Amino acid sequence: MKKLIILLILPVCVFFSCLQEKTKTINTKPASLALNKRAYSNAFNDTIIAEPTVIFVMPNKAEIEMLKKKHGADNFYTIADDASFYMAEITKILNVKDVVFSSKNSFSFDKEGITINKKGFKDPWFIIDYVKGKPLKYSLIDYYSKLNSEVKSLTVFKNNKDFFIKDIDINNDGIQDKVVSNKPYKGNELYFFCKENNSYVFALKSVNFSEDGGNIIKDIYPSKEDKNTFVLHTVFPDGGNFQAFHYIKFTGDKNWELDKTLFQKTNWQEAKTYECNIKQGIDMKKIPSGEGFEQLKTIPEKISESKMCILKN
Repeated sequence: MKKLIILLILPVCVFFSCLQEKTKTINTKPASLALNKRAYSNAFNDTIIAEPTVIFVMPNKAEIEMLKKKHGADNFYTIADDASFYMAEITKILNVKDVVFSSKNSFSFDKEGITINKKGFKDPWFIIDYVKGKPLKYSLIDYYSKLNSEVKSLTVFKNNKDFFIKDIDINNDGIQDKVVSNKPYKGNELYFFCKENNSYVFALKSVNFSEDGGNIIKDIYPSKEDKNTFVLHTVFPDGGNFQAFHYIKFTGDKNWELDKTLFQKTNWQEAKTYECNIKQGIDMKKIPSGEGFEQLKTIPEKISESKMCILKN
C-alpha cells in the first residue's frame, strides 16, 4: 500500500515542487488517495496567510536540484518518496480541512505578527499547522504522529459531521462500545473504541469498505446470528441492486477479523437475485494495508455457476 500511495502522490508533489509563483489548494477527499490536478483550484498568490489552514511546505525547483547534488539523485528520490507517503497519510487523517501545498520560501501570518521561513527548518518538506491560532511548524513524521494520537480519542469524532457513531458491544463483554465510521461519500475510515471503566479506549483503526465508484457504507449493526459479530452493510448508490454485508467477528484480545461477506446482487433484466456467501478470515488490522486488500475476496464473476452463490428468487 505504501508503494501504491507513493506512486499516486509523487507526481503531484513534483508538480508542486516545480511551482515558484503559484500555490494550489485542495479540499481533501479521504476515500480517494489519488490527488489529481483537476482537484486543485487557485489559492494564495503570495505568502500572507489570513485564514486557518494546514500548509504542506516542499522544495521548489532550484532547491530540488540542490538536494540532488547534496544527497545524490537516488537518495533524493528515496527521501521524496517517504515525504510523499507521509503527505498522503496526513491528508487522509485531516479529512475535512483545506490543505495548501506550497514551495514558497516564507509565510507571513499578519494577525500573529509571525513569519516562518524555510531556512529555519532543516527538512525541505514540513508542515505549518495554522488551525488553532498560532502557526506551528512540524516535520512530516512528527505531524503524522500527532494526528494519529489525536484520532485515538473518541471526542474527535463526536462533533464531526463526516462521521457517525454506533453503540454496539463489539467485544462480547455485555457493555456497549463505540464503532465510528465515515458517513456515505465522506471516506472509508472505521474506528473501534471499547468501554473500559468509565471511558472509551481506542482499540482499532480499519476501513468501512466504501469504495470510489463502488459500494458505500449504509449501516452498522449487531449480527442476529452470532453475539461475537456485527455487520457493516454497504450498497451500490444506484438504488441497491448490489449489496454487501461484511461480518466482523471478535476473536479475542482486541482483535477482530472479517469473518465473511454476504453479497446480494439483483439482475434487473431477469428479475433474479443471487446471494453469495464468501468466507474471508482476514485480520481487520491488516485490511488497510496492501497485504489485507490482496486477501479480500469479492463476488464471483459467473454468479449463476458458482457453488458459493444461490438464487433467492
